[in-house]
Amino acid sequence: MLHSPIVVLGAGMAGSSCARELLAAGAEVTLIDAVPEATCELPPLSKSLFKETLDTVPLAGAAHGLEYRQGTVTAADPSARTVTVDDTTDIEYSQLVIATGMTGLPYPGQLPGGPAFTLHSLADAEAIRSSLAASAYESFTRQPLTGVDIGIVGSGYLALELARGAVEAGHHATVYLRRDRPLSYLSTETATTLMDLHARAGVKFVPDSTPDDYALHELWLVAIGAQANTEFLPAALPREITGALHVDECLRVAPDVYALGDASRITAGPMAAYGRLESEPMAGSQGRWLGKRLTGTAAEAWADIPWHWSFQGPVRVFTAGMSAGRTTGTPVVLGEPDAKSFQVALFAGDASDSPLVGVETLGTPQLHNAAKKVLAQPQVPTRDEVEADDFDMRARARGR
Repeated sequence: MLHSPIVVLGAGMAGSSCARELLAAGAEVTLIDAVPEATCELPPLSKSLFKETLDTVPLAGAAHGLEYRQGTVTAADPSARTVTVDDTTDIEYSQLVIATGMTGLPYPGQLPGGPAFTLHSLADAEAIRSSLAASAYESFTRQPLTGVDIGIVGSGYLALELARGAVEAGHHATVYLRRDRPLSYLSTETATTLMDLHARAGVKFVPDSTPDDYALHELWLVAIGAQANTEFLPAALPREITGALHVDECLRVAPDVYALGDASRITAGPMAAYGRLESEPMAGSQGRWLGKRLTGTAAEAWADIPWHWSFQGPVRVFTAGMSAGRTTGTPVVLGEPDAKSFQVALFAGDASDSPLVGVETLGTPQLHNAAKKVLAQPQVPTRDEVEADDFDMRARARGR
């Protein structure tokens, strides 16, 4: 039996960030992943999926330079403090860090027409590109077609990233939405602006769709969510229906067992109010904090301003703090939605003294960074202050 004081499962953003902090502090670490060299950022992956060259932007802090063991973890026994790799090798641990990420959910049925794919890894991207190349020629004449007819099932960031990338590459994209608009966790102002932006570019939307609405397409892309890769763990460990493990404010699942990033859901402490924190920035933040925590140099509990970003054709959309879906106040739009950039301020309620709890930004990273700084200030602005004609997010971020 092999021995390692700390075992980190997963060489993505969360796991590799944690392992780096542990190594920097002199800890002995075993990092285990099936394909650590293939970890790459999903937004650039979806952005370049339909281009001539796939842009495999490596994760910041991925496995490069770290000692790791390549293999698949097939079992874990917290009582014995062991994990099993490839059904053959048991590795002991004193602390276990689970950062195994998620896998895209397949469509639970048959879609009419061509094959269906999810996009959650480099292997997924290569499979889609291979199918696109095969579909780009007629079966008998072998003459190039003007574009592949693609059906997309999903209503989130990824579905829109894929649709916009497809039409920009000359393909035809139809997005089947669950509701009347995409991105239900964003404000109506931001979501409808993005939907209109993509519709003007040629993306077709089918709102409030059911399987009866699905037309015949040459190829399907499925972006209906993901399942956490935690099936190797004992069923007694509490988790969401998505497989994400319940963790406390210290990211702890059980004594000496921790979970990070997409494999976790915080259910205790102030950060629990934010709900799901599925983003690379948060995964990296958690990994760095836990690495320090396990070596005795971090604060008592993990805390950060949650944020996320997505490429949406020619624009980027950012969120910081609480999402619109988890707030009760009426949003306040800063700027004009028809302009190149604007922000939506989110509040804890409709009272004049309700505090700012979240900001959506469509446009430049500078505006988004200002929003993050404002949300991190000891005294955040109230609804009255934000609604004032002279309110400026960047000025407030500078303390003015």
